[in-house]
Amino acid sequence: MKLVVHPSALHGHITPPPSKSITHRALICAAFAGGKSRLHNPLLSADTAETIEVLKKMGCEFSFFENSVDIDGSRIVREKHKCFKILESASTLRMLLPFMMSFYEDVTIKTSARMIERVQTADLAALDWNFEFHPEQIIVRRGEFQMPYRLNTNLTTQWLSGMILALPFYPEGTSLISDLPLRDNPYPYLTIKTGMDFGIEYTLDQNMIRLGNSSSYQGRDYVIEADYSSAIFWLGASYLHPGLSVNGLNPQSCQADAAYFSLLKTLGVNYLYQNSDFVYESGKIGSGSIDISKTPDLFPILVALASLGAGKIEIRGVEKLKYKESNRIQAMVGGIKRMGGKIKKTTTGLTVYGVRELRGGTEIETFNDHRIIMAFSILASVCKRACVLNQFTGIQKSYPDFFNEFQRLGGKAEVI
Repeated sequence: MKLVVHPSALHGHITPPPSKSITHRALICAAFAGGKSRLHNPLLSADTAETIEVLKKMGCEFSFFENSVDIDGSRIVREKHKCFKILESASTLRMLLPFMMSFYEDVTIKTSARMIERVQTADLAALDWNFEFHPEQIIVRRGEFQMPYRLNTNLTTQWLSGMILALPFYPEGTSLISDLPLRDNPYPYLTIKTGMDFGIEYTLDQNMIRLGNSSSYQGRDYVIEADYSSAIFWLGASYLHPGLSVNGLNPQSCQADAAYFSLLKTLGVNYLYQNSDFVYESGKIGSGSIDISKTPDLFPILVALASLGAGKIEIRGVEKLKYKESNRIQAMVGGIKRMGGKIKKTTTGLTVYGVRELRGGTEIETFNDHRIIMAFSILASVCKRACVLNQFTGIQKSYPDFFNEFQRLGGKAEVI
């Protein structure tokens, strides 16, 4: 199936879904608390479903209600061998494998060819596990526990986040050393905050983290806040459609993509926060240079907005984007060119040259990547002619209701 997105005007109020990043982390913390927890407002999507299924296989029990989920991790036990299926969620694999390597001697993970491409990277050398990669299968065997673990976040921060979460189950005194200061690295810092919310005490010293004395997870009631990584597409839409406002976001959030506002401000665009709503206030995207190495999920919407800017935008820090659900550099460059925009790859990233309008009237290869789908849907709404998204079901990964909300706000889209 394909989706035709027509030029249309968006207006009204939109509340983003719950945070995918926090839901993953809270599910894990609650599961290993050894007792009962209740998560309020969790994101239930294809991505978080894989984390839930792995935790179930480990012995965790779940009870689902309309706006909450009860979690009981008291039956998780250590075993010699275990087999799991993780087809799409790299967050699930990278953040739960450190637990698996504490609880099991070896694991077999049934997966996809794309997942293997995403995780078979140089940063595995920092982990003391033995990996065997086979067609659609990964076998991992536990090695000797290291002290300290030195983790590089150049390609992903998720191995570091997984190790931070699993620290209570590693030998006493285990420490992690990151290549970047932990307080300046938003995703690992969000992990630390979530762990602390569930009772973990950490000792931080610039790039190093270890557990405080006798620290363990505690069951609790926990509320998941709204998702900036989904909200940024509506915030971008509000720049293109000033009648749109975004509500329900925590203005003090630790989520990485809350950096959207500061990055847009450097490009000349201002937002206003009033009455719990974020609205576009003033300014047009001009020329500038931005680094997204710490906030790679901002890339698709920033490229989309820059394509209709009034200047030249240089985007650096794109190394992680090759290892997302698609190669997002390739996806955005190809789609913007087909829409009639001007964009080129460079040795340090890419450069977007703003144009006054995009002609549209073309088919876009989305690679079924949820963030590429959302970016091009928003951009297609302001093209001169309708655009066709060749795949769109990948939206289930993080935002199952995206197109329902798009149409409720006035967007025009139809399946063909």
